[in-house]
Amino acid sequence: MLLRKTLEIDLDFYEKTKKVLIENGSNVFEHTIGSRKTLFSNNEISGFYSLKNTLPLSDNLNHQRFFVFLSTFNKCLFNQIKNNDSLLFLQIEFHGSSRAKNKKTWSSLKTKEIFYNIDLSSAYWQIAYKLGYINEKMFLKYIDNDDYKQAKRYCISFLARENYMIYYDGRKIDKVYCDNSVFNNIYTNIRHELYNTIEIIKNKIGDWIEYNIDGISVKSKDLEATKKMLDDQNLRYKVNECFKIDKSEYYFKGKIRKF
Repeated sequence: MLLRKTLEIDLDFYEKTKKVLIENGSNVFEHTIGSRKTLFSNNEISGFYSLKNTLPLSDNLNHQRFFVFLSTFNKCLFNQIKNNDSLLFLQIEFHGSSRAKNKKTWSSLKTKEIFYNIDLSSAYWQIAYKLGYINEKMFLKYIDNDDYKQAKRYCISFLARENYMIYYDGRKIDKVYCDNSVFNNIYTNIRHELYNTIEIIKNKIGDWIEYNIDGISVKSKDLEATKKMLDDQNLRYKVNECFKIDKSEYYFKGKIRKF
């Protein structure tokens, strides 16, 4: 729902408005989806409060363009499911850890020894395409567009947002949740497939250095093998050269990081 900017109010005034409407006997209900709350009085929108301005977006991507992108993504997702309803029943399991450090391998590195971090590009976006949740046209249009770097992650994570209505008219059941299990499952499948991708690599490499949700760090000797495993899955990635500074720090992308 796209609302006029003039209807947006800050949290303090939003809560005061809601209290006055209830005390005046208006038929008040409130819709919450993620961080956005929309206040209704007698079936008319009285205002909304949103934390959307805290979302870091590209300087070239305003919130209006972001919401258009989000709408386009949702439409694409619905069409993919319509064309292949087996996506509704897909269940991807994961039973490992999404991040870890290998202290033994780290200790074996010499000071100033070079190692490599392999980072999946727009990881959630790639996995959504791999699993069939977005089509090729949608995938290619945004995969290399850095203006949408954060937006591509948000549209996936938004699938797990709570969606519910609260009624302030004295009814016995005053809070009704939207069944979001289908979208939660899609979000979980994308995460689990991503985790499994890194898990398979680190299990085959053995003496990996560290890994997280969408990347893994390996010794120089294991770089080509790691790249091949990702190439075989047609996954895009970036290779970042790192080097160990001392027993607790390393250099990565122009910054010094703690291990």
